[in-house]
Amino acid sequence: MSKLIALCIGHSRIVNGHQDGGAVALDHKTSEWIFNSELAKSACAALADLGIPATIISRYEGIGYEHAQEWLAGELKRLDAGAALELHFNDSDNPASNGHEFLFWHGSTRGNALATALDKRMDLLMPMIRHRDLVAITGTDRGAAFLRGTPCPAVIVESFFGSNHDDFENAVRFIETLAKVIALGIRDWLAA
Repeated sequence: MSKLIALCIGHSRIVNGHQDGGAVALDHKTSEWIFNSELAKSACAALADLGIPATIISRYEGIGYEHAQEWLAGELKRLDAGAALELHFNDSDNPASNGHEFLFWHGSTRGNALATALDKRMDLLMPMIRHRDLVAITGTDRGAAFLRGTPCPAVIVESFFGSNHDDFENAVRFIETLAKVIALGIRDWLAA
């Protein structure tokens, strides 16, 4: 299996000439795309320190979500990626909603194992962000097009709630620790 890790930044489509960007955090300026672009750079460096090659995919081609995900699947195949993580953060109308979760395709044993390894590292290194759960995605659930369409094990990383004050503050303050969560979780998964 290829060891190249693809760090895919969620909400990387161009919509009507503008970056999709995704949800915007409490500061009213940090979108999912902005935060996760920085996180991906740090995680890529942390992976390099561990001798694990990684690449960042920060712009998806294609019109519409489904076409963008089809393009991404083709790009991951072209790169011969060994695993793909799509980086996001959660958002809610309820400011009390908080925590982290990792999503994987229900039929992917390797995806489940990768999500589990990341989840364990998150609980260990970022205990101030509440453990929500591992989420097995089926059918047309959120993220299904990414998770079922990839030619390699894939996980959606929802590392915090941008709509929760404490989660957002901790994610910004400890972004380098979040990068270590990703790098060490991947290392653990590769070593298993």
